[in-house]
Amino acid sequence: MKIFEIFECEDDLADYLDKNTCDWMGGFSKVWDLSHLTGKNLVLKVTEDEPYQVFLDFIDKHPELKHLPKVHDHIIIDGCSYVLLDKLTEAGIYLDEYACSQGWWEHDTQVWEGLSPSLDKTLNELETWFNNYQEIHQLHWDLRDSNVMKEPFGELVITDPWSSVQY
Repeated sequence: MKIFEIFECEDDLADYLDKNTCDWMGGFSKVWDLSHLTGKNLVLKVTEDEPYQVFLDFIDKHPELKHLPKVHDHIIIDGCSYVLLDKLTEAGIYLDEYACSQGWWEHDTQVWEGLSPSLDKTLNELETWFNNYQEIHQLHWDLRDSNVMKEPFGELVITDPWSSVQY
């Protein structure tokens, strides 16, 4: 499904976003649940966050990796990304406290390693990409509890591993 299969045009999309309260708001984005419009479990994420744009490029170049959001459509209007994604839920895994108790940095990938081989592979690819592009794109590693969600069948999904702000 594409964004302009749900909305007729940019004005229709803008009207919907203006008239409806977002279902979730993060530091750099807002998310609207579009399930009632589509009959499918889809959300629309709206963001101007450049690290998220880099993450979308990563997703596009790594279709073989599990544990990444399923992107149905992505458009840019006036520098703002509109991303149609599968709806996810909170993972309910809280490892930040555990990491600190182990003397690790709470955003460290080792906090999430060992949960599954496919998650380890995704983490390794994300970390390699980050190490190669962090300076070019001014990225900061931001893998934390709130940036890991799950699919309806329980598979963990890394939703937003990089930030423009260091925490």
